[in-house]
Amino acid sequence: MILRELKDGPRRFGELKRAIPGVRHKVLIEQLVQLQREGILAKSIYEGKILQTEYRLSEYGQTLRPVLESLASWGGRHMDRRANAAKAEDSAPAAVEEFSGR
Repeated sequence: MILRELKDGPRRFGELKRAIPGVRHKVLIEQLVQLQREGILAKSIYEGKILQTEYRLSEYGQTLRPVLESLASWGGRHMDRRANAAKAEDSAPAAVEEFSGR
């Protein structure tokens, strides 16, 4: 999910946390550190009144872009397929149960 959020450009830590439902602060930090160690992410720190941390795909991480875009495309088609299946199920005539009266 982190990679999905970063495929279109850099994001600050708070933006990532809000964009990934239910992610715990500690887990997000651990995952970001691991992706940095692997060379997939790059981290920039901007000083000011408030210290801001920004993450982006590294040059090496950019090589994942075609895979991430393909996966996102597939995910969109999958969601459409699920929605169409649910509509078809809702519009199907209800099965009638027979009561034997025993």
